[in-house]
Amino acid sequence: MKLDKKIPKGFVLSLALVTLLMGNAAESANVKIINNSNLNLRVDAISDPGDISYCKSCYDKRADICGKQSSTILVSADAFGGCGYFSVADMRSGFLGSGKCKHLSVLKNYEVTFFETTFGTCCEAKEIQI
Repeated sequence: MKLDKKIPKGFVLSLALVTLLMGNAAESANVKIINNSNLNLRVDAISDPGDISYCKSCYDKRADICGKQSSTILVSADAFGGCGYFSVADMRSGFLGSGKCKHLSVLKNYEVTFFETTFGTCCEAKEIQI
């Protein structure tokens, strides 16, 4: 017995649209932040490039990390208006500025390490597999 049922075009289009929208929601970066300094840090994820407008009060991924501790934040693609890149920065002001790791992708996972120097905080990021 053979079934000759055709799938409606509207169903196929709506299924494709739902799949596309659900795919964007899954794009996010898992960022493990390690503080190798004895000082407390205030780490925040910000848009990269900095001129991308986004709702700061809607997306607040700030982490207060005490000395020699770690924390994890999740940065989603829709947080910065669909921009695929972000920066992680120590928002505590230092002598010559605070550490900032730039151009991190929302499609990758990172381990970001902050350490103290004579002139302030420095940042080092490496991609990790989860």
